Amino acid sequence: MGTRLNRETAVASVRLNIAANLAGRIAAALINFAAVPVFLRLLGVESFGLVALYTTFQTLALVLDLGLSLTINRELALAGQDPDRLGRARALLQASEVAYWGISILAGIVLAVLSPYLATDWIRPQGLAPDEARNAFIAMGAALAVQLPAALYVGGLSGLQQQFGLNLTQVGFALLRAGGAILVLQHVSATPTAFLVWQALSALAQSLILGLLLRRALPAATGEGGRTLGFVLLRERWRFVIGANLLALLGALVLQADKLVLSRTLPLEAFGIYSLAALAASLLSQLSGPIFTAYQPRLTQLVGAGDADGTVRAYRVYAQAMAVVVVPTAVVGALFAPELMSLWTLRNPAAAGAALPFAVLVVGWALNALATVPGTLQLAHGRPGFGVRMHAGAVVLLVPVLALLAERYGAAAAAGAWGVLNLGYLLLHGFVGSPQYLPPGTTRRWFAGDVVLPIAVTGAIAGLGRLVVPHGLPLWAEVPAIGLCWILATAATAMAGERTRALVLQRLQRARA
Repeated sequence: MGTRLNRETAVASVRLNIAANLAGRIAAALINFAAVPVFLRLLGVESFGLVALYTTFQTLALVLDLGLSLTINRELALAGQDPDRLGRARALLQASEVAYWGISILAGIVLAVLSPYLATDWIRPQGLAPDEARNAFIAMGAALAVQLPAALYVGGLSGLQQQFGLNLTQVGFALLRAGGAILVLQHVSATPTAFLVWQALSALAQSLILGLLLRRALPAATGEGGRTLGFVLLRERWRFVIGANLLALLGALVLQADKLVLSRTLPLEAFGIYSLAALAASLLSQLSGPIFTAYQPRLTQLVGAGDADGTVRAYRVYAQAMAVVVVPTAVVGALFAPELMSLWTLRNPAAAGAALPFAVLVVGWALNALATVPGTLQLAHGRPGFGVRMHAGAVVLLVPVLALLAERYGAAAAAGAWGVLNLGYLLLHGFVGSPQYLPPGTTRRWFAGDVVLPIAVTGAIAGLGRLVVPHGLPLWAEVPAIGLCWILATAATAMAGERTRALVLQRLQRARA
């Protein structure tokens, strides 16, 4: 009886965490997405392309965390079940903070030193002065130096499952970054440098406050502690730390390879248009991220406790929840790409060129999100090696292919190569990397019921919606039509999954009672 109550409590906690993560991510994403058309209008397409390149550097710089955020997440998740381990986890956090801040500041300095080369030899500006581009890169370096430590604190708070406070803080800072940047661009200087200086100031405040929240969230510890012990523990975990870091490094290179290659091969204005499409498509990561954040520590705990049945149940629920969130959004987004890009950019002329890359990229992001489910299972077992090898092969193949396709056929072809890569990720993670951790037959049921079925159901409903809804509708009719198509596709996908269907029916029964 006690085991069942503990299991039900854990499941309820995961659901609450998913709800908190989704609400926080959606709110933050809406703030950022609402601000982008304003940034585009105030900065212009070319300067917006330079600002978008900062987002690429942000993602790439996260690999400098050396796997520390994932390590802290894992250690604090395990310490939650064993208070005696908490003192050692505290020591590990203290050592990680020292390493993280040092690496972050060094990365910012390196980017600032490289700014003359990046401003003149990497990007291809046509209307932007070289001095302005150089100053913008220096400001990027300052922003990266103070923003990266936030990832460590987010990993720690997620491991402790402090999702509500974390998401509330993240939403608040998203509002501060976006709203403050608009005010700066309107009343101080409408330049990419001014925008990035504000990002640096708000990022510093965010890192400091998240660090304070993590220290306050840590329960009282028993046993030994101290920073010296923390460095000893880091050395003891070097295999997982290095493996996680390689996984993050190679994964970031794969995710950002298109932006890196295209920022070099396209004029800055054309890159700005592609960046619009990439930013819109990345909404999928904002939706899938909260589900990963909630289930990653839960799977780690179940694997650590040796609960094989609980691991399989959580794995399938995780997969179906991911499918419900990302598949309808991706398919509807791809089919209605011209309308959605035009609506989002407030009818900006750049939207026409961004529609096709967006349609391709959003499907690629959905495949990537589905692939994280079996990938998370490997991490829960402390085995990132398969993902490292797969990412390494992808980097070797993807970068030259992207460069060739972008040069000959344009940005949409490069986006297509990235989408095909993510399909390969899904199949390899699911059928090669993860079956050894699951009972026989689970992989087949996962692929048929949690991947193929949601895609088929959503494709049928969204495809019918695309045939019924004509192009060129007025705004008052276009938004409800697309929204209704998405709602119907999402509802059908939720009912198609065995476990999500049970959850929906359970909620309906409670509502009737």
